[in-house]
Amino acid sequence: MKVADFLLEIGVEEVPDWMITGALADLKRLFVEVFPGVEVATYATPRRLVVAARGLPTKQPDTKETVTGPPTSAGPNAGAGFARHAQDQGPARRRHPQRETAGRDLGHCLA
Repeated sequence: MKVADFLLEIGVEEVPDWMITGALADLKRLFVEVFPGVEVATYATPRRLVVAARGLPTKQPDTKETVTGPPTSAGPNAGAGFARHAQDQGPARRRHPQRETAGRDLGHCLA
């Protein structure tokens, strides 16, 4: 997987000097929680907080998600509402055949 360097500079109002150390520690901790295994350094001035990272992946791994629709017994309006909501949630989805899940017939959409 490709990796890249990353620099985030946040402009802020004048930060008191006693708050900078805690702000940098929190910023680094939060960044490492989201991107584990990445080399992170933080820097600051009274008006800037900076995070520099090395080894940040250039893209996330591909994922596949199956979203289960309403039971077929719920009627056509429930299915139409689900389809509208599913379209708003991301890329185009295609219709899959109905499947039985735990004894119930369900419509499925693939994300």
